[in-house]
Amino acid sequence: MEVQAIDAPPLNSRTHLYKWTKRVLKAYNLRPRESMGQSFLINPKVARDFIAELRTHGVKPGELICEVGSGLGVITYALLSEKYRVLAIELDEKLAELTGLVTAGNPRAVVVNADALDLKYLCRVIVSNAPYYISSDLLIKVARESSVELALIVLQKEVVDRVCAKPSTREYGRLSIIIQLLFNAKPGAFYSPSDFYPRPKVVSRLLVLERKNPYTEIYRRVEELTRALFNERRKKAVKVIEKNLGLRRDDVESLGLSSEARVYQLPPQVFIELAKLVEVREALASNK
Repeated sequence: MEVQAIDAPPLNSRTHLYKWTKRVLKAYNLRPRESMGQSFLINPKVARDFIAELRTHGVKPGELICEVGSGLGVITYALLSEKYRVLAIELDEKLAELTGLVTAGNPRAVVVNADALDLKYLCRVIVSNAPYYISSDLLIKVARESSVELALIVLQKEVVDRVCAKPSTREYGRLSIIIQLLFNAKPGAFYSPSDFYPRPKVVSRLLVLERKNPYTEIYRRVEELTRALFNERRKKAVKVIEKNLGLRRDDVESLGLSSEARVYQLPPQVFIELAKLVEVREALASNK
């Protein structure tokens, strides 16, 4: 891609940022790639919301922040303007180059052209307005990286609903359980399709994740057993647990589960207890 001068993204108005986005895409002969779910931020409020949450959670200027999916570098630039150090990760080679141009000359910025799902996160804080098709994979990746203590991620509203869902609801599932066991999860501001270019077909929402537990072996087991159990989410939990986990009925009943309870009605902590029972069963079997 031929290097051209590029001005900083204007963060004072939606209209100015929209025009800047169109101008940059045209100048570099780029079109949003539908196959990669590319949709660029054109409402500066999203960047301001990130900054506000960082301040609320005590993230000080000078701290390193990992940005997953930097796109055209709008959030990157906003973070640098607040004196944060930024490691911007972008899969698309041309967009990574553009982010590099937006941040050129700033010693607090490093831009990496890579798949963020393949990297080990060494940052305490993650921010992301990444393509929605990686939403679930990104959330699980962040969950498994115990170094990440705070994550601010813009996702489609339906995914945020799933993450924050309560037992017995339609949205409650594996993602709800895993994320809620590891983080305090809080839904944030809503964003309309008009806040992005091109417009996505869904409403977006900010998700704030504040870690409460490190990812250990017991949570890996929870991932495995929820994968098995939620294939039969509406069946009676005791029978599904016996069949899929190989636990005895008296072991399961020791957890105080109702014989009528369905899998999707079990609270997150029950899955920790189930994982412990499986761990004990395997230990006993290996000593025979």
